[in-house]
Amino acid sequence: MKFKVQFQKEENKIRKNYPFFIHIPKAGGNTMIMVFKRQYERYGGKIFFTHWGPKFNSARAIRIYIGDQRINSEGMGFPELLEDAATRFMKLDDQKKSCVCIFHGYHIEYGIHNYLSKPIAYFTLLRDPINRVLSHYYFTTNPNKWARGNKLYKDIASKIEPNLQAKILSGPHGLKRLPSSKEILRRAKNNLRSCTVVGLIESFDKTLILLKKAFNWKIPFYIRKNVHCHFGKEAISIDILNKIADDNWLDIQLYKYAKELFDRKIQQYGSLFKKDLHKFKVLNSKWQKLYYFKNFFINKFGEVLSLNLK
Repeated sequence: MKFKVQFQKEENKIRKNYPFFIHIPKAGGNTMIMVFKRQYERYGGKIFFTHWGPKFNSARAIRIYIGDQRINSEGMGFPELLEDAATRFMKLDDQKKSCVCIFHGYHIEYGIHNYLSKPIAYFTLLRDPINRVLSHYYFTTNPNKWARGNKLYKDIASKIEPNLQAKILSGPHGLKRLPSSKEILRRAKNNLRSCTVVGLIESFDKTLILLKKAFNWKIPFYIRKNVHCHFGKEAISIDILNKIADDNWLDIQLYKYAKELFDRKIQQYGSLFKKDLHKFKVLNSKWQKLYYFKNFFINKFGEVLSLNLK
């Protein structure tokens, strides 16, 4: 109890802004949940999750996730509106609200600061756009229905909305129609500049080092979560990859810009970055071995031990 009270005191010193993680689909979000739980929940803090599901099918969410040309939301999940998430948080009693240490924006767009009185410190992770689209397709499509060869592109184009990263990060927009492509990109870049940390899935360990410093975290040990086997770029024709790239040109431009911001943040970190990164990789590798051993032991002997205890 004493340790939890001390944790809350330390948190209150640095929680001038609420950390808000923008979880882009198939961009490391479920792995980050594990990190958040180790950073906050084990010490008495709470994570505030925005909601997601079939009932949150506002026109705005539908337009972001499946576009204007195929408005068929039956069975699909969407994020709740920003204003609804903010209202749920504000309705919490003071005790519960004071325990919230971080927001996890589950596939929700940038912009909740417009509805909260407390300042927000945004951070997010982007992923190579082609890899993200392929991962999203193979994750949401039944393996028995995975398209092959020339049919793959048509199937992806019919199911996965292009430029999803840019659309989420561009923030709220009117209900009548999305802004122009150039305006979406401009807004998304502008919003990325306001983020405390812009991370990259392809440089996940480096991202965690930046987050550790930005939010005064303890060592952010992790195990990859929600990773699914599917066909990578090397198994797909160049022609199909080029078509996916053409469809997702906004995300490709945004990803390049995110890499610039990411490299700039590492430079600002200073000369200790390489040393801190190496130390983290070594420690996390050892921690992962212990984690797997613990789970193996529990799975192997847990049932036997419970029977003996009875």
